[in-house]
Amino acid sequence: MKLKNVIITAMTVFTAISVSANDQNPGIVGVWLGLGEDNNGGVNRNTLTIEKKGDKLTGKSEGDNGDVRDLDRVKFDGKTLEASLDFEADGRKGVLGVKAALDDKGVLRGNWYVKDDSGAELYSGDWKGYRDLKRSILGDWEVSAETNDGANEHQVEFSKSGYLYSGKAKSPEGAIDFNEVAVKRNEVSFELPFGEGTVKVKAAQTGPKKLAGEWTYVDQFGEETGSGKWTAKK
Repeated sequence: MKLKNVIITAMTVFTAISVSANDQNPGIVGVWLGLGEDNNGGVNRNTLTIEKKGDKLTGKSEGDNGDVRDLDRVKFDGKTLEASLDFEADGRKGVLGVKAALDDKGVLRGNWYVKDDSGAELYSGDWKGYRDLKRSILGDWEVSAETNDGANEHQVEFSKSGYLYSGKAKSPEGAIDFNEVAVKRNEVSFELPFGEGTVKVKAAQTGPKKLAGEWTYVDQFGEETGSGKWTAKK
């Protein structure tokens, strides 16, 4: 590996990390979309997958070019992910790594970096990881929507045909199909008819099997007349 290519390799490696997480840290489990900014202002996009497998934290990265690398060190303390691998370029050794904290919205935010064998930083940039909801949204979810009359509990089911997502709310009284289901990064939004108006829902994946957001009711005149918290879990 040429030293001049280290920064490119770093971006490839740490926007696509596969990590096995332990039982004590289930909040990091899932598939993530990594976005790393390079020194030229560009953004590298790839996939980060985190699994729960036993007690040992292990890691593997795969770039768009198919380059697969095992990580030498992986740690997640329930808040911050640290992952790195050793490299050698032109006879010089160093470390490629990422360090990012999981915020209260379920997003990893931090930096990727390249250090030499003395620990001096050579390159770094901003890095974010979003849960890839497209991988986990399909299937049934148990929903609780807060209203003035208490929690409205029901099921929703998401499905996909080709590139299009669809969904429906299910209860003992029947089912209602969603309109305009959209999934982007870690967020889903959809609408469903209710009475003479429309309920609009927007939620983000904040945990391995958890969605959290808000519902808003829009009446037939286009006025927002109600809203509340909306959560779902598998």
